[in-house]
Amino acid sequence: MSKPSDQHNQAVNRLIESANDLKDKGFDPRVISAALLSAAGIYTTYVEAGNDGFLQDDGVDKLTEIFRQQLAHIQNLKKEELRKAGHKVDQPSPRTHGQSDAGQT
Repeated sequence: MSKPSDQHNQAVNRLIESANDLKDKGFDPRVISAALLSAAGIYTTYVEAGNDGFLQDDGVDKLTEIFRQQLAHIQNLKKEELRKAGHKVDQPSPRTHGQSDAGQT
C-alpha cells in the first residue's frame, strides 16, 4: 500500500485529469470548478457523517477552515513556482483579482 501522501497526489492528479477531460469536451472551466467544489462538499459530508448524516454548523466551519488553509498552501506553492521561473508575484493576476463566480450555479 502506498503512503497517504502518494495516494493524495494520485487522487488529485486523477481528479484534475477528469476535469481536463470535461474541459476538452467543451465544459466551461468555471462550471467544472463549481462541480469540483460541490463534489468535495458531498464526498466530505459522506466521509464525516455517512450517507444518512449531515454536518453540524461547527463541522462546516471546521472544514471551511481546512479548505482555506489548503487553498492558501496551494497559492504559496504556485507563487514560489512562479518566482523560480522569474515572474513577479507581488500582485494578483488580473483574472483572479476580484470576485469569482466559481461555485455558483
